[in-house]
Amino acid sequence: MNFHIAYLLTKHECVIIPDFGAFIASGSGEERIKEVKLLCAPAQSLGFNPAIKHNDGLLANFISTNENSSYTEAGLKIQRYVDALNNQLVAGRTIHIQWVGRLSLSAERKIIFTPSHQLSCNAGNFGFCNFYIPTIREVEKYHTRISRSKKKKENHLIYIPVNKQMVRWAGSAAAAILAMFVVSTPVNEHATTQLQQTSFFPVATKPVETAPLPVAPKEHYIIIANSPSIHFAKKDLEELRKRGFPTAEILETGSKILIYVDKFDNRPDAEVFLRKFKADHPQHTDAWMFIR
Repeated sequence: MNFHIAYLLTKHECVIIPDFGAFIASGSGEERIKEVKLLCAPAQSLGFNPAIKHNDGLLANFISTNENSSYTEAGLKIQRYVDALNNQLVAGRTIHIQWVGRLSLSAERKIIFTPSHQLSCNAGNFGFCNFYIPTIREVEKYHTRISRSKKKKENHLIYIPVNKQMVRWAGSAAAAILAMFVVSTPVNEHATTQLQQTSFFPVATKPVETAPLPVAPKEHYIIIANSPSIHFAKKDLEELRKRGFPTAEILETGSKILIYVDKFDNRPDAEVFLRKFKADHPQHTDAWMFIR
């Protein structure tokens, strides 16, 4: 269900979870971009409105089409999902929806939404980066600085005057030395025989076979959460262990901070575990496998 919500936000500005609330995407950041002279890809911010609860059919129709089920079955699945969300919030747990954000309950019993660092509604901007736009004055200052640097390097060069007669004399001396090497000298018979018996070519040797380097086995992790920082990852890990996942651990891979419930040395065992895990834990149907 979490994946369905994240995917629909890449196509629609509003995704409603019936009897729970709606995620709404909107543009943001235009004034900041003008102030710092950055050319950025259009980005959207994401919010949550618990007052919008009516069933517009978007989520149910999407589930029905992609899971080959009826509209009624899709509606029942959504209802079970909403019940699970409400139970987790009442129990004081934080709900994490990958690529969407986190939902928690405040002391006033109101839903607090914290958007994810990587939002699915901005997936269309993948690969774009911010571009700084310099002013004409900045370009002129840069050009002046480069020109001064080149002139400074030229001032450090030392020119040595060379006499043409000296060049001609050096050329004649080189030619005379070369002629001395070209003229043949007599070689005695013993030296000739010794040279004939001496091989100046490398002797072919049998190649030495080397054993192939051992290849480290790949590890297959079953991922159930993606955290924006190690701080949130530790909180999620503590909650998961309280909910009955004692083997859950944190995995840091470059810019990603993942939480996994188990890991395997081979893919078949990992795939069997992943299928059983999704069947036993419907709230984690978006769990996936990471191979390293």
